[in-house]
Amino acid sequence: MYPNDPAHKETADFFKIEARKVLNLDNHNKPIAIVLITAHWENDVVTVSSSEKHKLLYDYYNFPKPAYDLKYNARGSPEIAEKIKNLLSTAGIKSRLDPNRGWDHGTFIPLKLIAPEEEIPIVQVSLVNTLDPRLHYKIGEALQSLRDENIAILGSGMTFHNNFGSKDGASSSVIFDEALTKVVLQGRSEREEGLANWEKLPAARECHQREEHLLPLHVVAGAGGSDEGYKVKSFKGLGVTLTKKVDPPVKNGINFNIQRKKLQLQNSINEHKKQLLSKHKEGSQNDSLKNESNNDIITAYRTRPLLRNELSQNKFEGIFMQDNLTYIYHPIDATLRDLALETHKFENVDFSFNEKHENEFVFQSLVKPLIPFVLNENGLATFIAYGQTGAGKTHTMSSFHEMIPDEIDFRKTLVKVCYFEIFGDDLFDLLNDRKPIFVLSTSTGTAIKGVTQEIVSSAEELKFFVESGTELRKTRATLKNDQSSRSHSVFILSLAAKTRENLKTFQLKKDSVFIEGNSLIIVDLAGSERNSDQTHHDKVRIKETQITNTSLMSLKDCIRNRYLISLLNANSNKHIHMPFRSSKLTQVLREGLDPNSTLKTKTVMIGHLAPSIEDSQHSLNTARYVSNLKASNNNNISTIDRVRSSSNGNSSESIKHPSKWTYKQLCLKIKNWSMNSIDLTKILKYHDTDVHSQNHEVGRPPVWLELSNMSTDSWVRHCKAQGVSSETAKMVFNKYKVELNVGRKQQKGEGENNMSSIFSHLKSFFSERISQQSTLESTKLNVYNVNCVKVGKEEMLQNDTRQKDSYMMVDDYLLNLLSCT
Repeated sequence: MYPNDPAHKETADFFKIEARKVLNLDNHNKPIAIVLITAHWENDVVTVSSSEKHKLLYDYYNFPKPAYDLKYNARGSPEIAEKIKNLLSTAGIKSRLDPNRGWDHGTFIPLKLIAPEEEIPIVQVSLVNTLDPRLHYKIGEALQSLRDENIAILGSGMTFHNNFGSKDGASSSVIFDEALTKVVLQGRSEREEGLANWEKLPAARECHQREEHLLPLHVVAGAGGSDEGYKVKSFKGLGVTLTKKVDPPVKNGINFNIQRKKLQLQNSINEHKKQLLSKHKEGSQNDSLKNESNNDIITAYRTRPLLRNELSQNKFEGIFMQDNLTYIYHPIDATLRDLALETHKFENVDFSFNEKHENEFVFQSLVKPLIPFVLNENGLATFIAYGQTGAGKTHTMSSFHEMIPDEIDFRKTLVKVCYFEIFGDDLFDLLNDRKPIFVLSTSTGTAIKGVTQEIVSSAEELKFFVESGTELRKTRATLKNDQSSRSHSVFILSLAAKTRENLKTFQLKKDSVFIEGNSLIIVDLAGSERNSDQTHHDKVRIKETQITNTSLMSLKDCIRNRYLISLLNANSNKHIHMPFRSSKLTQVLREGLDPNSTLKTKTVMIGHLAPSIEDSQHSLNTARYVSNLKASNNNNISTIDRVRSSSNGNSSESIKHPSKWTYKQLCLKIKNWSMNSIDLTKILKYHDTDVHSQNHEVGRPPVWLELSNMSTDSWVRHCKAQGVSSETAKMVFNKYKVELNVGRKQQKGEGENNMSSIFSHLKSFFSERISQQSTLESTKLNVYNVNCVKVGKEEMLQNDTRQKDSYMMVDDYLLNLLSCT
């Protein structure tokens, strides 16, 4: 396109102005990458550009010299290219990576206008030379999950591309454009079918003798999933009318369709908060402090206010705290196509600190009581801060490090400190220029070999050691935070009364520092991340995150198992394993977590919850992590309700047993538990995604029961076909089994109300099985009680032995339903 060329001005302005708005390129939430399907690259299989750098292909002819001097130096993304290949493989679509092919003009010309800053990584994707429209729609469907990771998917083509000329090209393009627009704006199934049969549209072949320039539209339409299509603009260029079909209308970086849905969710949450406030009176946590400070394990939540940049992006709070109850609101569909909300209530933590509680109040409640415990009772206290990166953990910990020195009377107290970090499987001394150190488990206890220990004589000196050590701590930029801590920091403060005897024994250790009494250990854990947060990380960073997450799981198991052991009867022979050796972190903290330790110990953990509803999945993970620390196998750690947002008001219904979930909800649960890696629709396919999971096709049990009856081996085999590891598959399957058990316990005691529902399901199930195979007119099945069910089943088996296998399935169905009561 030539500068100031009137024939191209409208097209160029669309790319420079409107396309940028659609992609949010001038907004904080701009895409982390762009995947572009180009009409100018065909291959026998889908081929993906996979190099970090790409040359440009000037694949056009007879243009002036400046057209061959154009440059576009945005980088590629080998990581996202590999992810695309894996997604296509999971969908059964052949593909390959190509690190050599350059970007053609279908890629660099529009992107030079749309994103001239060259900051966003670009991945170019080819068409398949069979030009099969259904295949290209399936390619888009396979790539749909990239949108959930804020990766834009663009198609570079044209609705009119007639290289051989036409007597009336403008008229044909208008006719075809109008017909194509109607197809694109239809619902998902109609849109797919209409695009698959695009040749049947009026003037189709007059506009496309060969359809390579149309097929990028099929890919992006498939990637759109069930989202609505929107027509933003029609304009004339090259003598014909062109239509750009893109995302919903955007103004000033705001997608008004999404914004309207967000407003409905916010109104639902506010209404729910009002209902809670009317039921509960304001309470003071100072009273609960006196009761809870004697516990060996104390847990707490804290949330911060929304930040200025979050408010500017129209984000709103998804967390509410009332007394010691914490409510987390979680949209069941992250894309807001479904406005259902899950409300998770957590009530088994000791403290809940909302956005109004200052650092001083949190410190007085949690940390200050530990100092006399350490100093006067020879205790070993461990304070642990946990949370998603960006949730406010560093803000809390930095203020605590400022307050602790002011609580120590240095005239009467002897003080020693050491400060180190755990980065992956390595330990580094933060008071000695990150010199490598080691943790050893000896017969006399846990020792940190080679760590520097300093004697401190004033509050200012203690603050100096904290600040100098913190500056050496390993940090990296993440999606949430430019300076996210990527290591666990461990600050050990040894305190003793300044007596003659202690003056003789309170000396620096030359070789190793042992974890012992009279110590306060302050642990600032690395910011937690989900697997879905790692899509733009390099291999080193991904491995680092995996080691961090492993250590966090080991820590949770150690604290929780210590709590479970404390609940056991003294005469119990039950053995509960403490996995101290699973990570360096738990090895370091062993003396404070070991239930067999001779030391007097206390452990305090605070989980930081990001307030925005867009971070609700992270906040749920943190809340469950902390809540689990004091949950026995029989405890229900959270209650889940479902709130439906609507313009008229709100209604709520309890979501308990998975039989009460819709099929769509069940699929989303599996997707969330597996970090977006398992697609249940490819394992158990049901066509009606809005029905409850107990509804089922004739001849099949309900989907929740079919999943429950599936063997672990079968489940793992299906998941491996989607590229999921057996460990992840088993973890998700076990999570579903836990939900089944929790649902049964929640429904226990509801009595006859549940029974009538169960018999209704049974009656429906029997009827469908009979009508499918053979109708037994002589059999009268009255499902009013269990005895009648058994008698009715026996009569049927006597009349027709072919029903035997069918009613073995009924046995399983009856067993699962009755277990709910």
